[in-house]
Amino acid sequence: MRALFLAGLAMLALAIPAVPAPQPLAPPNAPPNAPAKVPAAPITALAYRPDGGLLLVGTYGRILAVDPQSGRVLGHLAGLPQQVTAILFHPKGQSVAIACGEPGQRGELRFIDLPAPSATGTIETMLATTTRWTLPAAHRDRIPAIAFTPDGQLLATASYDRRIQLWDTASGKLIRTLTDHSDSVYDVAIDPTGKWLASVSADRAVKVWEIATGNRLYTLSDATDWLYAVRWTADGKRLVAAGVDRSLRIWEANGDGAKLVRSAFAHQGAVLQLLMGQSDASLFTVGEDKVIKRWSESTLAEQAVFAPRSDSVQSLALRPDGHQLAVGRFDGGLQLLAAADGKAEQTVLPVLAPKPATQPAPKPAPQAATQPVGASATASHTASPKAEKPPLPMVESVTPTRMTRGQTQRFNLTGKHLQQLTGVTASLPGIVATLEPLDGPPTQRILRVQIPATVEPGTVTLTLKATSGPVKPISLLVDRFPGRQEVGLRDSALTLPVSIHGEIARAGEVDAFAITLAAGQQVGVQLQHDASATFDPVLEWGTASGQRLGEGMGGLMAIRAPQAGDYRIWVRDRQYRGPGQYRLHLGPIPIVTGIFPRGGQAGTTRTVQLIGVNLPQESLPVAIPATAKIGGDLPVTLPPGILGQAKLRIGHVPEVHAPGMLPVPGVGNGRLDGIPAQIWKFPAKKGQRLILETHAARIGSPVDTIIDMLDESGQLLERATLRCQAKTTVAFRPHDSKKPGIRLDTWNELAMQDFIYINGELMKIDNLPANPDADCMFESVNNERRAYLGTSPRYHAAAEAVYKVSIHPPGSTFPPNGMPVFHLPVRNDDGGPGFGSDSMLEFDPPRDAVYQVRVRAADGVVNASMGAIASYRLTVRPPQPDFTVRFTPNAPAVWKGNGLPIGVQVERHDGFAEAISVELVDLPPGFRSQAGRVDADKWSSAITLFADAQATAPKPDSKPIRLIARAMVNGQEWVREFVGGVPTLRDPGDLQTRTVESAVEIRPGQETKLTVQIDRLGDFKGRVPLEVRGLPYGVRVMNIGLNGILVLPGQTSREVVLYAEPWVKPTSQPMVILSRSERKGTEHAAKPVLLRVVGP
Repeated sequence: MRALFLAGLAMLALAIPAVPAPQPLAPPNAPPNAPAKVPAAPITALAYRPDGGLLLVGTYGRILAVDPQSGRVLGHLAGLPQQVTAILFHPKGQSVAIACGEPGQRGELRFIDLPAPSATGTIETMLATTTRWTLPAAHRDRIPAIAFTPDGQLLATASYDRRIQLWDTASGKLIRTLTDHSDSVYDVAIDPTGKWLASVSADRAVKVWEIATGNRLYTLSDATDWLYAVRWTADGKRLVAAGVDRSLRIWEANGDGAKLVRSAFAHQGAVLQLLMGQSDASLFTVGEDKVIKRWSESTLAEQAVFAPRSDSVQSLALRPDGHQLAVGRFDGGLQLLAAADGKAEQTVLPVLAPKPATQPAPKPAPQAATQPVGASATASHTASPKAEKPPLPMVESVTPTRMTRGQTQRFNLTGKHLQQLTGVTASLPGIVATLEPLDGPPTQRILRVQIPATVEPGTVTLTLKATSGPVKPISLLVDRFPGRQEVGLRDSALTLPVSIHGEIARAGEVDAFAITLAAGQQVGVQLQHDASATFDPVLEWGTASGQRLGEGMGGLMAIRAPQAGDYRIWVRDRQYRGPGQYRLHLGPIPIVTGIFPRGGQAGTTRTVQLIGVNLPQESLPVAIPATAKIGGDLPVTLPPGILGQAKLRIGHVPEVHAPGMLPVPGVGNGRLDGIPAQIWKFPAKKGQRLILETHAARIGSPVDTIIDMLDESGQLLERATLRCQAKTTVAFRPHDSKKPGIRLDTWNELAMQDFIYINGELMKIDNLPANPDADCMFESVNNERRAYLGTSPRYHAAAEAVYKVSIHPPGSTFPPNGMPVFHLPVRNDDGGPGFGSDSMLEFDPPRDAVYQVRVRAADGVVNASMGAIASYRLTVRPPQPDFTVRFTPNAPAVWKGNGLPIGVQVERHDGFAEAISVELVDLPPGFRSQAGRVDADKWSSAITLFADAQATAPKPDSKPIRLIARAMVNGQEWVREFVGGVPTLRDPGDLQTRTVESAVEIRPGQETKLTVQIDRLGDFKGRVPLEVRGLPYGVRVMNIGLNGILVLPGQTSREVVLYAEPWVKPTSQPMVILSRSERKGTEHAAKPVLLRVVGP
């Protein structure tokens, strides 16, 4: 059972008096230490005031005020509708947002002002309340989570109605609604800058939104089941989420995207809630297993595991100072725990009724509008014995399990004590569900459900009510059309429209369905599947003979029959694995597969053509805000009922939407559906370099573009002439287009920095083979081979010819030397790092002229019946050379008394090739590092971060470390920086590394040596690989064997020999010397060694 639903169920028959209107927080009129009798309703919401001096406790129909220091109940606010689901103090602490309401009906939102504590600190003055505004129907279902922006001006609410809404806290005005989740939204979190909002849902997605615009920036789909909780780390650089798949995941996240950096199995059941400490790098989780855990946010290591609670934990709150946890349970229990170890400080609730007194009972008190916490309406109620609780109903089966939307259907419930069921509510508005009167044994009930035709197919959750408390929810599958069961592997003939329930039962299985279509007939196909992590369904369609005509994307596929006849639809797993269940809907479903044009200029209104099937309209106007992020995507709001997604790429220069003359700078929007190529023209001047690039795959288009540069007459321009100077062959095996290493037959005529040409790909040698069984390493970026002069990396077969070449101007001629001469056109297929299959050219006009650029598909003519739009955006602009830097790990855990290698990565843009100096700054006391360098035209290097043996852990408020990068460009210094996290200390692991020398010198064309020493710690006795990083280009390690440089078992030192190529220029920079523990995969760096390359 998914316990989080319990917080969304109506808690009926609880001994809590309902009051027609909200009452002010009432101070108790009992003596300070007298126990108050509090009904044992589930504690479903908790919130500390920002100063930690007050705790608010949400339960059924009321909020209690608790002193966190003594645990004393101070008063209550009564009269709230049904269960309180969320409470949150305003960042300034003088106001409170409260969410409550009825499941399946409405979510109410209130904003209440609380005056600051008086100078005397009396509790009575603190409990006075003023309601600023109330929204009785802020949402159409329960509101499980709320979040303030840091400035407190906006309040975000999440609801089971699938919506996220942003409210102005001053007025209660709705600012915007975010609607991209396909199931209940359980939690929202706002980053410390107030720019981004993260949300999680039962659709298994983490979505990140831009608060200022409401744009969804991206979706994280790593989770394999429902997600219940999400939080930003205190520095705002990482995002943490958890849910039903029992795992914690951490992403490095910002407005541009996120990367999963760490995950851990957290609990034996679903993770229900997580909290992020503000004063240290800790986070807390609670699971269905009733266990609370404390984790290290940087490593996801368990710091503490608290004893299981006596009942399910419904709510959790961390005091702002990080020292106290408030825990609310389903049985009404409230405990205050020490956050460090989970030891109980106070047990606040429930306070049991006092034992029978020997004195006469007091006379009944008159009914009052406002009563102290736990006070009953009359004395006779207080003295009444506790009534016996009715048995809890249990639904064991539901038949049938699915229905078609737009219909009414009866369902048979089978179970125990079903006579106690009193009602039912649905998770979506418009659904009418009723229980028929009991007409038979209490093990059978009839449920009648009516589903509107507008409800999207999928899972509908029904919440059953009972006099004895909450009942486990039941789920029904809603089909779009009349359903049938898939019959197996053979072609199954279908009559449209239809919904199919199918299963890939075993590895290698492909389900096929036959349909007969008229010429031009349009069919929309929607595939929904279970949350299995191993099932990645692929949806395809084609002819009866097996020819594939199209593939779905995101579970949607548009079919437009090119001619009358029989067709097939196939469902399979992408990796041909199994098992996996799915639901397939086929019929007149309106689906958008694309729009055209695919982008627009900020500050304009663009009419876009809708492409797809069964569409009620062909175009749609889209207003692009002037403040839209350049280079970002603007989601297009489609008309109601249309499935699919569409986005506009935002530009800042004029745009043209048909082939013709392009302004410079400018963007041309084109399509290659069913045509071989399109030609655009633009003016250019000699000596003024231009950048030409396409956006196709990067904006979701299926086309792989190639761009050719033509002169005024349409003739292909030549870029360079390659003269061959030596020849060898590819050896041993074929090589793909990615890996930087290629095995060569011989290399005695080759040297570092030589250009090599293999079957259309021009590359440069980075390092020669270290031995006969090693590859020749070519220049690469992020471990992917880099091609030059507009060529693209290619697959190379064994025995393919390999040429060492020199580069000459176009049209050059040479005396024959028995080897071929290659002429490179001004052409590009794949643009290099960051471009994927999109194209990019640096074009140097040979003269003033109007040039032509031809855009074509690498695979030839794109089949227009494929359903997707073969659109692209061609940009012509002047270069904008620049660079960015980053380092990993960016929140390093450093060994005490040793160092950690830090990798530095550079992204170079538009031909920027200068050398870059890098340095870590804002290091905490006891941490040290030396400046490093990324050589010209290189993309990475390394430096060492060292921690003294006497270093202490950085304080929680320590500054994050920063990487400062500097480059000199035309006499001016360019500075870029990357902000990381606060480093942490680790106890020494398996190894400690040091060197005998602190500095070494080397001359070009000569060798030098240094000695590396290691200490094995603990029980580690194995061999130890050594490595040297951060060397100037042209300096390399010579004594590398087949397995690298090894310190064998029983040895404690090893000599390392360095060689400098004759062309290396004088320089001085630190090297990274490290050892590696093979059993743990850890790296241990010595103090940096300064390498000085001196003149001859």
